[in-house]
Amino acid sequence: MPLFPTLDALDQSLAAGNINTINRKMLLSFAAPSVQFVTKNTPDDAIPVGSSKIGGAPDLPKSMAWPMRGPSSAGKSEVDGLLKAVKKYPSEPLRKEIDAKTILANRSAPLAFLLQLDLAECTKKGKMDADFPTTGHFYLFYDFVFKPWYAEGVDGGGFRLIYSQAPFAHLVRQPPPDMGFPLYDTLAEYRNQLSSAVIDPAFSYTLPSSSSYPMMVRYSYPRQPPHEDWLEKNTYIPSIGGQLGGWPYLIQYDPAIDLGTSDAGMGKLSGDNFISEITKLPGPIENWVTLIELTDYDSPINDFNGIYLVMIRRSDLKSRDFSKAVFIYQTD
Repeated sequence: MPLFPTLDALDQSLAAGNINTINRKMLLSFAAPSVQFVTKNTPDDAIPVGSSKIGGAPDLPKSMAWPMRGPSSAGKSEVDGLLKAVKKYPSEPLRKEIDAKTILANRSAPLAFLLQLDLAECTKKGKMDADFPTTGHFYLFYDFVFKPWYAEGVDGGGFRLIYSQAPFAHLVRQPPPDMGFPLYDTLAEYRNQLSSAVIDPAFSYTLPSSSSYPMMVRYSYPRQPPHEDWLEKNTYIPSIGGQLGGWPYLIQYDPAIDLGTSDAGMGKLSGDNFISEITKLPGPIENWVTLIELTDYDSPINDFNGIYLVMIRRSDLKSRDFSKAVFIYQTD
Protein backbone atom coordinates (compact mmCIF):
# COMPACT_ATOMS: atom_id res chain seq x y z
CA MET A 1 0.00 0.00 0.00
CA PRO A 2 1.15 3.61 -0.37
CA LEU A 3 2.88 4.84 2.77
CA PHE A 4 1.30 7.48 4.99
CA PRO A 5 3.98 8.58 7.48
CA THR A 6 1.72 11.23 9.04
CA LEU A 7 -1.97 11.58 9.75
CA ASP A 8 -1.97 14.66 7.52
CA ALA A 9 -0.67 12.58 4.61
CA LEU A 10 -3.41 10.02 5.22
CA ASP A 11 -6.06 12.74 5.46
CA GLN A 12 -4.90 14.31 2.19
CA SER A 13 -5.13 10.95 0.45
CA LEU A 14 -8.66 10.41 1.75
CA ALA A 15 -9.65 13.91 0.62
CA ALA A 16 -8.22 13.19 -2.82
CA GLY A 17 -10.50 10.13 -2.84
CA ASN A 18 -13.53 12.41 -2.46
CA ILE A 19 -14.27 11.36 1.13
CA ASN A 20 -16.04 14.16 2.98
CA THR A 21 -14.81 15.89 6.13
CA ILE A 22 -17.12 14.09 8.56
CA ASN A 23 -16.16 10.66 7.27
CA ARG A 24 -12.47 11.54 7.17
CA LYS A 25 -12.61 12.57 10.82
CA MET A 26 -14.28 9.26 11.71
CA LEU A 27 -11.75 7.22 9.73
CA LEU A 28 -8.75 9.07 11.14
CA SER A 29 -9.98 8.25 14.66
CA PHE A 30 -9.28 4.60 13.75
CA ALA A 31 -5.89 5.20 12.12
CA ALA A 32 -3.31 2.80 13.57
CA PRO A 33 0.48 2.97 13.23
CA SER A 34 2.35 0.15 11.52
CA VAL A 35 5.76 -0.80 10.18
CA GLN A 36 5.46 -1.91 6.56
CA PHE A 37 7.84 -4.60 5.29
CA VAL A 38 9.33 -3.11 2.12
CA THR A 39 11.23 -6.08 0.68
CA LYS A 40 14.00 -6.71 -1.81
CA ASN A 41 14.98 -10.16 -3.02
CA THR A 42 18.54 -10.62 -1.72
CA PRO A 43 20.87 -13.63 -1.40
CA ASP A 44 20.87 -14.77 2.20
CA ASP A 45 24.63 -14.48 2.56
CA ALA A 46 24.38 -10.81 1.56
CA ILE A 47 21.98 -10.01 4.42
CA PRO A 48 23.81 -9.01 7.64
CA VAL A 49 23.24 -11.22 10.66
CA GLY A 50 20.33 -9.96 12.75
CA SER A 51 18.73 -7.88 10.00
CA SER A 52 14.99 -7.94 9.37
CA LYS A 53 14.18 -10.38 6.59
CA ILE A 54 11.74 -12.89 5.16
CA GLY A 55 12.97 -16.39 4.34
CA GLY A 56 16.49 -17.69 4.15
CA ALA A 57 17.99 -19.03 7.38
CA PRO A 58 17.31 -17.44 10.78
CA ASP A 59 19.89 -15.74 12.98
CA LEU A 60 19.11 -17.39 16.31
CA PRO A 61 20.74 -17.09 19.73
CA LYS A 62 23.48 -19.70 20.03
CA SER A 63 21.63 -21.72 22.66
CA MET A 64 18.23 -21.76 20.93
CA ALA A 65 16.98 -25.07 19.53
CA TRP A 66 15.14 -25.16 16.22
CA PRO A 67 11.35 -24.99 16.85
CA MET A 68 9.45 -28.22 16.22
CA ARG A 69 5.81 -29.23 15.93
CA GLY A 70 4.17 -32.38 17.16
CA PRO A 71 2.03 -34.76 15.05
CA SER A 72 -0.14 -32.64 12.77
CA SER A 73 -3.96 -32.83 12.65
CA ALA A 74 -3.79 -30.56 9.58
CA GLY A 75 -1.40 -33.07 7.99
CA LYS A 76 -3.68 -35.99 8.76
CA SER A 77 -6.61 -34.13 7.19
CA GLU A 78 -4.54 -33.42 4.09
CA VAL A 79 -3.56 -37.08 3.79
CA ASP A 80 -7.24 -38.07 4.02
CA GLY A 81 -8.00 -35.71 1.14
CA LEU A 82 -5.11 -37.09 -0.91
CA LEU A 83 -6.31 -40.65 -0.35
CA LYS A 84 -9.72 -39.72 -1.75
CA ALA A 85 -8.07 -37.99 -4.70
CA VAL A 86 -5.85 -40.93 -5.59
CA LYS A 87 -8.89 -43.26 -5.74
CA LYS A 88 -10.42 -41.04 -8.41
CA TYR A 89 -7.20 -40.17 -10.21
CA PRO A 90 -4.57 -42.89 -9.68
CA SER A 91 -1.07 -41.46 -9.90
CA GLU A 92 2.32 -42.80 -8.87
CA PRO A 93 3.66 -39.35 -7.85
CA LEU A 94 0.53 -38.82 -5.75
CA ARG A 95 0.99 -42.23 -4.08
CA LYS A 96 4.57 -41.28 -3.22
CA GLU A 97 3.37 -37.97 -1.78
CA ILE A 98 0.78 -39.79 0.33
CA ASP A 99 3.40 -42.22 1.66
CA ALA A 100 5.77 -39.40 2.62
CA LYS A 101 3.10 -37.16 4.13
CA THR A 102 1.47 -39.99 6.08
CA ILE A 103 4.73 -40.58 7.93
CA LEU A 104 5.34 -36.86 8.35
CA ALA A 105 1.85 -36.08 9.66
CA ASN A 106 2.19 -38.67 12.42
CA ARG A 107 5.55 -37.57 13.78
CA SER A 108 7.29 -34.45 15.04
CA ALA A 109 8.96 -32.23 12.43
CA PRO A 110 10.78 -28.89 12.19
CA LEU A 111 8.78 -25.75 11.50
CA ALA A 112 9.83 -23.65 8.52
CA PHE A 113 11.38 -20.24 9.16
CA LEU A 114 9.29 -17.38 7.76
CA LEU A 115 10.56 -14.11 9.18
CA GLN A 116 12.78 -12.29 11.63
CA LEU A 117 12.41 -8.66 12.74
CA ASP A 118 14.98 -6.39 14.33
CA LEU A 119 12.48 -4.53 16.53
CA ALA A 120 14.79 -1.65 17.38
CA GLU A 121 15.27 -0.90 13.68
CA CYS A 122 11.56 -1.33 12.94
CA THR A 123 10.14 0.76 15.75
CA LYS A 124 12.50 3.70 15.40
CA LYS A 125 10.75 4.59 12.14
CA GLY A 126 7.75 6.14 13.91
CA LYS A 127 5.64 6.12 17.06
CA MET A 128 4.18 2.62 17.33
CA ASP A 129 1.58 1.08 19.59
CA ALA A 130 2.90 1.61 23.13
CA ASP A 131 2.50 -2.08 24.02
CA PHE A 132 4.79 -3.34 21.25
CA PRO A 133 8.37 -4.24 22.21
CA THR A 134 11.00 -1.83 20.88
CA THR A 135 14.12 -3.96 21.37
CA GLY A 136 15.14 -7.51 20.55
CA HIS A 137 13.95 -9.77 17.73
CA PHE A 138 10.79 -11.54 16.67
CA TYR A 139 11.22 -14.91 14.94
CA LEU A 140 8.28 -16.52 13.16
CA PHE A 141 8.15 -20.25 12.32
CA TYR A 142 5.27 -22.17 10.71
CA ASP A 143 4.34 -25.61 9.38
CA PHE A 144 4.76 -24.59 5.74
CA VAL A 145 4.30 -28.18 4.58
CA PHE A 146 0.73 -28.70 5.85
CA LYS A 147 -0.25 -25.03 6.36
CA PRO A 148 -2.86 -25.27 9.12
CA TRP A 149 -5.61 -22.62 8.94
CA TYR A 150 -5.28 -22.01 12.66
CA ALA A 151 -2.37 -22.77 14.98
CA GLU A 152 -1.48 -21.91 18.55
CA GLY A 153 1.92 -20.68 19.65
CA VAL A 154 2.60 -23.25 22.35
CA ASP A 155 5.49 -25.72 22.10
CA GLY A 156 4.59 -28.47 19.66
CA GLY A 157 1.99 -26.39 17.83
CA GLY A 158 1.89 -25.57 14.14
CA PHE A 159 3.71 -22.27 14.57
CA ARG A 160 6.00 -20.47 16.97
CA LEU A 161 6.52 -16.78 17.58
CA ILE A 162 9.73 -16.30 19.53
CA TYR A 163 10.74 -13.05 21.19
CA SER A 164 14.43 -12.81 22.05
CA GLN A 165 16.52 -10.01 23.50
CA ALA A 166 19.82 -11.74 22.82
CA PRO A 167 22.54 -9.26 21.69
CA PHE A 168 23.55 -9.28 18.02
CA ALA A 169 26.92 -10.74 19.02
CA HIS A 170 25.14 -13.87 20.30
CA LEU A 171 23.22 -14.52 17.08
CA VAL A 172 24.29 -17.28 14.71
CA ARG A 173 22.81 -18.05 11.29
CA GLN A 174 21.37 -21.55 11.50
CA PRO A 175 20.86 -23.55 8.28
CA PRO A 176 17.39 -25.11 8.32
CA PRO A 177 17.04 -28.83 9.01
CA ASP A 178 15.22 -31.10 6.59
CA MET A 179 11.48 -30.39 6.77
CA GLY A 180 10.53 -33.95 5.85
CA PHE A 181 8.89 -32.89 2.58
CA PRO A 182 10.00 -30.29 0.01
CA LEU A 183 8.57 -26.81 0.58
CA TYR A 184 8.88 -26.32 -3.19
CA ASP A 185 8.62 -29.57 -5.13
CA THR A 186 11.10 -29.12 -7.95
CA LEU A 187 13.53 -26.56 -6.56
CA ALA A 188 16.31 -28.13 -4.53
CA GLU A 189 17.61 -24.71 -3.46
CA TYR A 190 14.36 -24.04 -1.63
CA ARG A 191 13.61 -27.54 -0.40
CA ASN A 192 13.81 -26.48 3.26
CA GLN A 193 13.57 -22.71 3.16
CA LEU A 194 11.82 -19.78 1.54
CA SER A 195 13.74 -17.49 -0.80
CA SER A 196 15.34 -14.65 1.14
CA ALA A 197 14.44 -10.97 1.02
CA VAL A 198 15.75 -8.17 3.17
CA ILE A 199 13.18 -5.91 4.85
CA ASP A 200 13.57 -2.15 4.78
CA PRO A 201 11.02 -1.15 7.45
CA ALA A 202 8.86 1.90 6.71
CA PHE A 203 6.38 3.58 9.05
CA SER A 204 2.80 4.13 7.89
CA TYR A 205 -0.64 4.77 9.34
CA THR A 206 -3.28 2.22 8.34
CA LEU A 207 -7.08 2.15 8.28
CA PRO A 208 -9.47 -0.72 9.02
CA SER A 209 -10.76 -2.61 6.01
CA SER A 210 -14.44 -3.18 5.32
CA SER A 211 -14.01 -6.69 6.81
CA SER A 212 -12.63 -5.41 10.12
CA TYR A 213 -14.71 -5.44 13.29
CA PRO A 214 -15.25 -1.65 13.63
CA MET A 215 -16.38 -1.30 10.02
CA MET A 216 -18.55 -4.42 10.04
CA VAL A 217 -20.59 -3.25 13.03
CA ARG A 218 -21.01 0.25 11.57
CA TYR A 219 -21.65 -0.62 7.92
CA SER A 220 -23.33 -4.01 7.74
CA TYR A 221 -24.19 -5.32 4.26
CA PRO A 222 -25.31 -3.84 1.89
CA ARG A 223 -23.91 -0.58 3.28
CA GLN A 224 -20.23 0.02 2.55
CA PRO A 225 -17.69 2.05 4.51
CA PRO A 226 -17.04 5.47 2.97
CA HIS A 227 -13.45 4.52 2.09
CA GLU A 228 -14.27 1.28 0.23
CA ASP A 229 -13.12 2.61 -3.16
CA TRP A 230 -10.09 4.23 -1.52
CA LEU A 231 -9.12 0.87 -0.03
CA GLU A 232 -9.32 -0.81 -3.44
CA LYS A 233 -6.74 1.64 -4.78
CA ASN A 234 -4.45 1.81 -1.76
CA THR A 235 -3.99 -1.63 -0.21
CA TYR A 236 -1.61 -3.65 -2.36
CA ILE A 237 1.98 -3.24 -3.54
CA PRO A 238 3.75 -6.55 -4.37
CA SER A 239 7.11 -5.56 -2.84
CA ILE A 240 5.51 -4.89 0.57
CA GLY A 241 5.56 -8.24 2.29
CA GLY A 242 3.37 -7.45 5.26
CA GLN A 243 3.54 -5.36 8.39
CA LEU A 244 4.11 -5.11 12.12
CA GLY A 245 1.01 -3.81 13.90
CA GLY A 246 -1.67 -1.66 12.31
CA TRP A 247 -4.86 -2.72 10.55
CA PRO A 248 -4.22 -5.75 8.32
CA TYR A 249 -5.26 -6.47 4.78
CA LEU A 250 -7.92 -9.19 5.05
CA ILE A 251 -9.16 -11.82 2.61
CA GLN A 252 -11.94 -13.03 4.90
CA TYR A 253 -13.50 -11.21 7.84
CA ASP A 254 -11.55 -10.06 10.89
CA PRO A 255 -10.23 -13.09 12.85
CA ALA A 256 -10.46 -11.02 16.04
CA ILE A 257 -14.23 -11.60 15.85
CA ASP A 258 -14.05 -15.38 16.19
CA LEU A 259 -11.22 -15.15 18.72
CA GLY A 260 -13.07 -12.61 20.86
CA THR A 261 -16.40 -14.42 20.76
CA SER A 262 -14.60 -17.60 21.79
CA ASP A 263 -13.06 -15.76 24.76
CA ALA A 264 -16.59 -14.61 25.66
CA GLY A 265 -17.72 -18.24 25.72
CA MET A 266 -20.00 -17.87 22.70
CA GLY A 267 -18.16 -19.97 20.13
CA LYS A 268 -18.32 -19.17 16.43
CA LEU A 269 -21.33 -17.05 15.46
CA SER A 270 -23.17 -17.01 12.14
CA GLY A 271 -26.59 -16.38 10.65
CA ASP A 272 -28.96 -13.44 10.65
CA ASN A 273 -28.02 -12.30 14.17
CA PHE A 274 -24.28 -12.28 13.52
CA ILE A 275 -23.82 -8.48 13.44
CA SER A 276 -26.15 -7.78 16.37
CA GLU A 277 -24.36 -10.40 18.49
CA ILE A 278 -20.81 -9.24 17.78
CA THR A 279 -21.86 -5.62 18.40
CA LYS A 280 -22.37 -6.64 22.04
CA LEU A 281 -18.77 -7.89 22.37
CA PRO A 282 -16.38 -4.98 21.71
CA GLY A 283 -14.30 -5.76 24.81
CA PRO A 284 -13.21 -9.33 24.05
CA ILE A 285 -13.01 -8.72 20.28
CA GLU A 286 -11.01 -5.51 20.47
CA ASN A 287 -8.65 -7.15 22.99
CA TRP A 288 -7.18 -9.10 20.04
CA VAL A 289 -4.33 -7.28 18.28
CA THR A 290 -2.81 -8.04 14.89
CA LEU A 291 0.87 -8.32 15.72
CA ILE A 292 2.36 -9.44 12.38
CA GLU A 293 0.96 -9.93 8.90
CA LEU A 294 2.72 -11.60 5.97
CA THR A 295 1.29 -11.12 2.48
CA ASP A 296 3.51 -11.12 -0.59
CA TYR A 297 7.15 -10.13 -1.01
CA ASP A 298 9.88 -9.59 -3.57
CA SER A 299 10.72 -13.19 -4.38
CA PRO A 300 11.41 -15.34 -7.47
CA ILE A 301 9.11 -17.95 -5.96
CA ASN A 302 6.45 -17.40 -3.34
CA ASP A 303 3.66 -19.80 -2.53
CA PHE A 304 1.84 -18.02 0.30
CA ASN A 305 -1.41 -18.24 -1.68
CA GLY A 306 -3.06 -15.94 0.85
CA ILE A 307 -2.11 -14.06 3.99
CA TYR A 308 -0.66 -15.06 7.35
CA LEU A 309 -1.72 -13.25 10.52
CA VAL A 310 -0.23 -13.49 14.00
CA MET A 311 -2.83 -12.39 16.55
CA ILE A 312 -2.43 -11.88 20.30
CA ARG A 313 -4.55 -10.61 23.17
CA ARG A 314 -3.43 -7.17 24.28
CA SER A 315 -3.18 -8.46 27.84
CA ASP A 316 -0.72 -11.16 26.70
CA LEU A 317 1.18 -8.66 24.56
CA LYS A 318 1.66 -6.41 27.60
CA SER A 319 2.95 -9.32 29.67
CA ARG A 320 5.17 -10.50 26.76
CA ASP A 321 3.58 -13.95 26.80
CA PHE A 322 3.95 -14.78 23.11
CA SER A 323 3.11 -18.44 23.70
CA LYS A 324 -0.52 -17.23 23.78
CA ALA A 325 -0.32 -15.85 20.22
CA VAL A 326 -2.25 -17.60 17.44
CA PHE A 327 -1.60 -17.96 13.72
CA ILE A 328 -4.33 -17.51 11.11
CA TYR A 329 -4.00 -18.46 7.45
CA GLN A 330 -6.57 -16.81 5.15
CA THR A 331 -6.98 -17.60 1.47
CA ASP A 332 -9.68 -17.27 -1.18
